[in-house]
Amino acid sequence: MDQQTSKTHDTTMAPYHIEDLATFGEWLNNATAAAFPRVPSSSRYREVYALLLSWEEDNLGIIGEIRQLDDVLKDVYHYETGQWKIPNTRSHNSLASRLTTFLNEHESKDNLLIVYHGGHGHMNDIRQCVWSS
Repeated sequence: MDQQTSKTHDTTMAPYHIEDLATFGEWLNNATAAAFPRVPSSSRYREVYALLLSWEEDNLGIIGEIRQLDDVLKDVYHYETGQWKIPNTRSHNSLASRLTTFLNEHESKDNLLIVYHGGHGHMNDIRQCVWSS
């Protein structure tokens, strides 16, 4: 997909990018099928929580995608979801604090935690996530 046909932003410099929400939904469905056994009313996880992150200043126009994903996770999969906007100032500290809170509230060996970031990102040389607006 080139810059002219991208739905939200220029991805020409990104080595990896999900082109649309349908593709992400397909991947999520496959991952869920692999994680959950096929036995009806039985699940590998006691609870599933999803934190959907976007930027306070949405220069990519992805808030609609975040809302759609939130609806699918809640209405189709019945997961507990939350949306949070990363502030433009002190973003690193605020994000670290929010992720720590998310873990403290929901971390358990019986829970599945999903963090989705609607924005640019990459992995640095020491394999840490670097997220940017």
